[in-house]
Amino acid sequence: MAALPAALTFTACSDDDTSVEPVPDRGQIQLVHAAPYNKVKVDLLADDSKLAEAEYAKASGYQNINAGNRSIKIKASATQADVVTPFSLSVPKDKRYSVYVYNPTASTVGYLSIEDDLTAPTSGQAKVRFVNLGYEAGSITLLPQGSGAQPIASGVTSGQFSSTYTTVEPRVYVLEARQAGGQNNTLTSKSVKFESNKIYTVLLRGRNSQAVPADEQLTLELLTNN
Repeated sequence: MAALPAALTFTACSDDDTSVEPVPDRGQIQLVHAAPYNKVKVDLLADDSKLAEAEYAKASGYQNINAGNRSIKIKASATQADVVTPFSLSVPKDKRYSVYVYNPTASTVGYLSIEDDLTAPTSGQAKVRFVNLGYEAGSITLLPQGSGAQPIASGVTSGQFSSTYTTVEPRVYVLEARQAGGQNNTLTSKSVKFESNKIYTVLLRGRNSQAVPADEQLTLELLTNN
């Protein structure tokens, strides 16, 4: 009989155990702000919950987002006014997306949502994709400097991106953004370093004009996707 209370006490404690809630399937998303006519800080919301924020010419970095069909809103941080028309985005498990805001015209803001393919490059190589969000930049070919260099992407119009990745040797390159028409039509260039087994997006942002502030000039940005 003396052992009975202890046994009862042990049983009562076990009744307090709670099960652990399963972790939902998730993907990841990042916000990239490339709209020179709308340089206010912006927020990205999924199903009305804030996930990311970005200043002009910056990326938020990847944030977790529940998998499934998500309602996406991009709002000005200060006023919470919609910057673009809300849209839906289907996010599969373990996939990564980048959502870019940019200016199709001087008075409008658009968005571009792209899945960032995480398929590993050939061992010891890197792979690169190009996104052209340069305002009035026209059709752009992105290629390294040097005789006989092969383009990374060809004929990408403003507001579009290259549909495939290009495999490149890991090293330092000087990349040029050239308009259609020849080698003398380089709009901007930048030195970048591609590392082995990494996945990159090269973004052209800014305005195709000399009479603009420094932060609005056409610039190539390097984003790492893995």
